[in-house]
Amino acid sequence: MQKVVTVILAAGKGVRMKSKIPKVLQKVNGIPMIDRITNAISPFSKKIIYVIGKKEIKKHLKKNKKSVFVFQRKKLGTAHAFGKTKQAFKEGKESILLLPGDIPLVRRKTIETFVRFHFREKNDLTILTATVANPSGYGRIIKRGKYVVAVREELDANAREKKIKKINSGCYIFTAPEIFKLLKKIRKNPLKGEYYLTDIIEIAAKSGLKIGEFSAPNPKEVSGVNTKRQLAEINKNSGRKL
Repeated sequence: MQKVVTVILAAGKGVRMKSKIPKVLQKVNGIPMIDRITNAISPFSKKIIYVIGKKEIKKHLKKNKKSVFVFQRKKLGTAHAFGKTKQAFKEGKESILLLPGDIPLVRRKTIETFVRFHFREKNDLTILTATVANPSGYGRIIKRGKYVVAVREELDANAREKKIKKINSGCYIFTAPEIFKLLKKIRKNPLKGEYYLTDIIEIAAKSGLKIGEFSAPNPKEVSGVNTKRQLAEINKNSGRKL
């Protein structure tokens, strides 16, 4: 299988965790979240770029020889975080797998199938999605026929869009250097004052790119962790077969 360069966004402040331990180093079933994600993607990655905000994370991960570290000092959103990796892609065309650092239940098999799907379909960009009973708080997947044309964040969604059950996991596959050209077109969200990476989907669609989506077999795989309560719930699910 064709290998990719993986980017893991792990610079979030994790304020809602109310802990001195960085969020991605919080443990799920005894294993730090970032390690669980690294283990899931390592077989398909020729290099792993971690976008981090704290030195403790680099210290924890530096034993991995595939690792490259990029610091995001100002927290200006996911698009800003991903943009920090641009300098790592100077060797020509590369396929990039991007994941958030707080979805510790994602399985290796799901990532493998997701990557294979992207190349088989010959998409320009593919999103890992999930269908959930309660999509509140998640970005909604907006489609036109077979293809995705936008991801609408909760704060920006209208009443009709909020009823959509298919949600964005924050995991994508796209291509460098093309993706960085589109990244420049993202504007700061007026409500949050951040640059949303999800905005790149609509920009890419309007540019005529082919955007597919692959649904995770179990939506719990893409459950994010932002609070201690969510961490407890994830720990409960981690011992179950997904």
